Amino acid sequence: MNILFAGSSVFSMPSLIALNKHGYAVEVLTSHPKHGGRGKHLIHSPVEHYAHEHKMRVHTPLRLDRECIDSFRKKKYDMLVCVSYGKIFGPRFLGLFDKHAINVHPSLLPKYRGPSPIAAALMNGDSHTGVCVQRMAQDMDAGDVLLQSEETIADDDDHSSLQERLAQQGAALLLRVLSCYPAIVDKAEPQNDDESTYCTKIRTGHRAPHFAQDARRFCNIVRGMVGHGGVCVTLRDDTIRIMSSFVVTNHGDASCEDWGRVCEITHRGIYVQMARGIIAFKTVQRAGKRSMDAFDFSNGMRLRVGELFLPLRR
Repeated sequence: MNILFAGSSVFSMPSLIALNKHGYAVEVLTSHPKHGGRGKHLIHSPVEHYAHEHKMRVHTPLRLDRECIDSFRKKKYDMLVCVSYGKIFGPRFLGLFDKHAINVHPSLLPKYRGPSPIAAALMNGDSHTGVCVQRMAQDMDAGDVLLQSEETIADDDDHSSLQERLAQQGAALLLRVLSCYPAIVDKAEPQNDDESTYCTKIRTGHRAPHFAQDARRFCNIVRGMVGHGGVCVTLRDDTIRIMSSFVVTNHGDASCEDWGRVCEITHRGIYVQMARGIIAFKTVQRAGKRSMDAFDFSNGMRLRVGELFLPLRR
């Protein structure tokens, strides 16, 4: 089976590795390198690095335009396997694969269609989520489900830990689908569009929550944003990223002038008042610095009880 694998993120990696180890003929379509970092050097996707290391042919088009699609048409692939590529495929591109296009998506569809399902599950405080292998359709994540697997979300899960498990599950499901393809297509389950929910692309506003909410909700946002740069707040006009936190208590309302106020500093973290309850910042990061223990941060900053963290201006 000649496969075009479309993927760009860390979530894509277990599936690509599994295909390679099981002897599938794979060419790779991944995101175009971007300039980033302090030196503005080119950043290549982890998928591209792996593909080059294992002598796979790699395609990194800036856009999937007519010329690009025509070049893929000459290849005559048997199947498209998409795992977190990062772009939406149009009908002309999907038409190259004669309906033999599948997608690995980290949610229990039709819940959380869209680009940020792992973050959405964490931010909403869900107790479980999962991963699906679905047939690709023109509407985003709306194709028939071939296989799915459920995963419990632990209280200490964040985006990174949950993504790692779902990526491994997705790779296992993908191999199961391919092992009985195309017979499995006859058993595909259509999604109920009436039950569908959508998650949006993560933007700056998601990373700048207000303290006018309960501690549990704020902590869930921190968990979901770990894979997207962390939650941002300000202290003494400096931007501080909150990389991990935990709920001290989710009870007790506070007046608005105390929202974000430091109420205690211990070796466990910096305790901060929410509109309801208290949250502890456990790991933080200053701009341009490495993540560090919040207690060590408080010592270095000579942080005092009574000081205020403020929401990042959007």
